[in-house]
Amino acid sequence: MRNVRLISHMYWHRKHQFALEYDTYRYWTMFVPEEGRFAFRIGGHAGEAGAGDVVLCPPKVRFHRQVVEPVSFHFLHLELEEQAREDADGSSGSSRAVSSLSGRAADEAAASLPDMAGRWTFRDKQRLAADCMLLHGRGGGTPEDVELLKRHAVNDIWLWTLLEKAPESPEQPSGDSLPPSGDPLMDRARSYMARHACETLQLRELAELLHMTPVQLTRRFRAAFAMTPIEYVTELRLARTCRLLEETSLSLEQMAPQCGYENGYYLSRVFSKKKGMSPSAYRKLHRI
Repeated sequence: MRNVRLISHMYWHRKHQFALEYDTYRYWTMFVPEEGRFAFRIGGHAGEAGAGDVVLCPPKVRFHRQVVEPVSFHFLHLELEEQAREDADGSSGSSRAVSSLSGRAADEAAASLPDMAGRWTFRDKQRLAADCMLLHGRGGGTPEDVELLKRHAVNDIWLWTLLEKAPESPEQPSGDSLPPSGDPLMDRARSYMARHACETLQLRELAELLHMTPVQLTRRFRAAFAMTPIEYVTELRLARTCRLLEETSLSLEQMAPQCGYENGYYLSRVFSKKKGMSPSAYRKLHRI
């Protein structure tokens, strides 16, 4: 896994609006909101982000953003370590400053976004909160200690984002056994749903991201994978439920929000219907 170098860091408290509707940067840009919400669009990735989320925008890509409610956030520029070493050979301080790029260059870059672009919702909220405390400079004594801890926090967030997107990550929804479909757009839809299955996922929003109607998305997804998007998301949610039943002692009420359901009662109904047994019976059968 590649580490990153912290180029710059600024904290904004309850910002009511952004000075620019969009901008582009030479470096990776990371937004880590602590309160409030903002809407964003990075290529084909769009949505809203708030506390517990991290939004990443690659270099040379337009970062559209708009405040939804006054937002407090960390605003950081990062550089991959190997790129930093290459730049160090022939770059002066002035040439390394963050700068905007032409619209054409930003559009070209957006055509092939890295997998990490977009919003990532961290399941380990306490860890992210602890990293934010380090970014605020708490926990360090000397200025050198503060900067060291900030670098540690940034790399911790970056590496956990890599783990969130990794197919074998324990934080990623399990139960995804579908092979590639041969339809790149539907493979992209499946990847998006796999990452966000246990969140509040709206089919309409995903369809809009793909420039389709919900009906078109449902038909095309069924043709690609022999199941509807809703059936696929339910499969992923129940796979996570099974894992929690097997590995933890959490109640259904505690599990429900982690598995994409409003409450334990509804989770129990869906689970019993799809699995042919109650969650308690499943837990008793599979616990060692």
